[in-house]
Amino acid sequence: MLSDLALVVAVLLACVWVARGTRWAAAIECALPLLAIAVIVFPDERTRLFACGVIVAVAFAGAALVAREGWVLVIAGVALLRWIPLREVEVWRELVVLAAALALFAALRPKSPLALIATLAVAAVTPVHPGKAALMPLVLAGICVGAGFSRHTGTDRLKPAATRAIVAGALLAFVPFARWSLVPILVTAAFALLVPYLGKLRPLVYATALALFAMWPWSGVVARALPVVARFEPPAGAVRVVGWALGRGEEATLPIPRARHVIVNASAAAAASLPAGTLLGTIDAGTCTRSVRIGDVADFGFTRRPHFFFARNPLPRITRADIRGYGATAWLHGAGAIGVACSGDFAALRFRADAALPSNVRLQIESIELPAR
Repeated sequence: MLSDLALVVAVLLACVWVARGTRWAAAIECALPLLAIAVIVFPDERTRLFACGVIVAVAFAGAALVAREGWVLVIAGVALLRWIPLREVEVWRELVVLAAALALFAALRPKSPLALIATLAVAAVTPVHPGKAALMPLVLAGICVGAGFSRHTGTDRLKPAATRAIVAGALLAFVPFARWSLVPILVTAAFALLVPYLGKLRPLVYATALALFAMWPWSGVVARALPVVARFEPPAGAVRVVGWALGRGEEATLPIPRARHVIVNASAAAAASLPAGTLLGTIDAGTCTRSVRIGDVADFGFTRRPHFFFARNPLPRITRADIRGYGATAWLHGAGAIGVACSGDFAALRFRADAALPSNVRLQIESIELPAR
C-alpha cells in the first residue's frame, strides 16, 4: 500500500511540474498536504480511497487545463489508472499499453484536454490478455494518422475526415450487438475518433471525465463494469446467507418464514463463457417458479482483469454492487438480485440447477433477502 501511495504522490508531482509557472501551480501543490490529511483522517478504507480519488482528480484536471507537456500527463494518467496496485503490474504488457497510448495522444488533433481524456479512456479499458489487445491504442493512432491531417498557418486543423466519423459510427452501431466485454473498448475507441467533433460538448465531457477520474481507486470497475451505477439497488430486507453451489441437475430446498415475495442473490461459477439468456436453473416457491439465466446473474468473477476480455456474460440486471479489491484490479462480483413473488404465501424455496449445464458450471445461491416487516 505504501508503494501505491508513493505512485500517487509521483503523479501529483508530475501535475505540479507541468503546471509550473501558471496560476494553477499553487493550487495543485495544495493537493499534496490534502492527500496526507485524507490518509490520516479517514479510518474507513473506502472513504479514504474516495477522498484521495477526488483530491488527485481535481489536481489532475487543473494540470490538464494548463499543461504544455501533455505527454507527461499521459504517462501519469496511465500509471494512476492501470498500475495500482503495483504488486499486480505485468510490466512488459503495461509498457506496451503506455507506448501505444503515447502514440495515440501524438496522433490526436487538436491537442487539448479532450484529447488527453480520450487517450486515458482508451488506455484504461485496453486489455492485456490476450497480449495483442494491448496494441489497441496503436491501431487507433494509425486510423487517426491515416485519416489525414494538414497544417495551415502554423495550426493543426483537421481535413474533412469522413473516414473517422464513419469508423466511429460503425463502432457505436455495433455496440448493441457486441458482448459486454467489448462494449467499453468500442465506446472509448469511438470517443477518441470523434474528439475533433466534440467541441460543443466539451464542458459536459470534462465534467463527466472529472467524476470518473475521481474513481481511480476502483478504476478496474470503472473500466469493466461502469453500468453498476445504474443497476445498483440496496438490500430491501434482512439478508440471510445461504452459500450453496449446485451442479447440473442438483436440487436443494431452503425453508423460510412464510412470505409472498423474497429476493434471491445468486451468481454462477465457471460460467463466464455462457452468453446472455443461457438457463442456469429455476427457483420454485410452490405456487410460482422463476427461471435464473445469464443476465439475471453472471459468473462471480467475470469482471476480473485477466478474464474479462474473453467473457461473454453481461452485467446482472440488478446488482448489490459488491466491489472487491482496488485500483486496476478492482472487480465486481457477478451476483444478481432475483425477485420471487407469488400470489399466495410460501414457506420454502427449491433451487434446481438446469440439467443441460456444462459439468463444471455451478449455480450459486449466495443469500436471500426476506421482506421487511
